[in-house]
Amino acid sequence: MEFEYTAEQKQLRKTVREFAESEIGPHVLEWDENEIFPLDAIKKAGNLGLLGAIFPEDLGGSGYGYIEYAIIIEELARVDPSFG
Repeated sequence: MEFEYTAEQKQLRKTVREFAESEIGPHVLEWDENEIFPLDAIKKAGNLGLLGAIFPEDLGGSGYGYIEYAIIIEELARVDPSFG
C-alpha cells in the first residue's frame, strides 16, 4: 500500500497554500475583528475548485476524493481555521 501523496496532490497542496497565504492571510485579523464574511475570497476559492471539492464534476463539483478534500481543508485552516 502506498501512502505517499501523488504529484497531483502535492500540486494541489501548493496551490491551496499559496492561495491561503496570499488571499486570506493578510486579511484574517480584519475579517475577524470587524465580523466580515469574506465573500470575495470565498468566490476566489470557488473559482479554484476548492468548494464542492468532493462532488462530481457533472454536479458542479471538482470531483476530488477525500484525501484531496483533507488537503484543501488542512491548508485553508492552517492560515484561518474559520475559512477552512
